[in-house]
Amino acid sequence: MMAIGLLLAVTYTFVAARRLAEGGLEVFTNGTIIHMIALRSFEPGPSGTGYGYVVLEYPWLALIIQVGFPIVTIFELLSPLCLFYRRFRWAWILIISAFHVATGLFMQIWSTANFFLILVFLTDIDRLLAAWLPYPVSENN
Repeated sequence: MMAIGLLLAVTYTFVAARRLAEGGLEVFTNGTIIHMIALRSFEPGPSGTGYGYVVLEYPWLALIIQVGFPIVTIFELLSPLCLFYRRFRWAWILIISAFHVATGLFMQIWSTANFFLILVFLTDIDRLLAAWLPYPVSENN
């Protein structure tokens, strides 16, 4: 389970490392993310076209995305820490989930499988289920 969790985390790390290697820090300041959202939003995806055009209409939304882009990249780079630090893991899950939802809505890139992989391999799913499901009743009680 740890090896699969590490493999999942490292894929995020490699994507962020490549982004930095290819674009440097300039990728965060030159509007690349807004440009990519605009391009992808008009391409047909699994559920029609995306809502990326909204980013072009509302500058405050573009600013939020522009500020969030380096934050997501930092969390992606630090992804393997999820396996060792519970508080960081929950912050990571929140940031990366928001990233995936935004990417799906604005760019039509849905990462449904990653949601399931994160749920299974990076959460304490047994504790979550135990909190919501009633305890099994044994015949000897």
